[in-house]
Amino acid sequence: MEAKNENIESDENEILKELLLKEEDVLKKLKDLVVKSKKFFMIEQATGNVVFSSGLKLGNKDKIALLLVGRYFGSKLKILSKGPINIAEMNRLLGIPKTTLSKPLGILINEGKICRNDASEYAVVFHRVEEILNSIK
Repeated sequence: MEAKNENIESDENEILKELLLKEEDVLKKLKDLVVKSKKFFMIEQATGNVVFSSGLKLGNKDKIALLLVGRYFGSKLKILSKGPINIAEMNRLLGIPKTTLSKPLGILINEGKICRNDASEYAVVFHRVEEILNSIK
């Protein structure tokens, strides 16, 4: 009887796993995401810095989102040791005053596009990368 219960639990777990958002599923679309990203930025190979395309007229919210998308890809490339960054680093990289960063960060968090960890570092939510890239004009 116990073996039957274990089989049921195993079957149940396999079925429920279909609900899980997995990074590998997002990365299956990687080629398309890279093509979309190249319209907005490139990543310096030596430093991992995100370099925005010239001539772009981006608001602070879009700059933050793209920076975090670029850092996500930079960490996947193993150019960066980690993708998440704190507000001071964001200020340094974007040249946007810390006080000005708070509002767009809050909006992006509320939209579920980025998250903040316990160390007050910000990162893109991996399964929202495509949505972020599609939303920027």
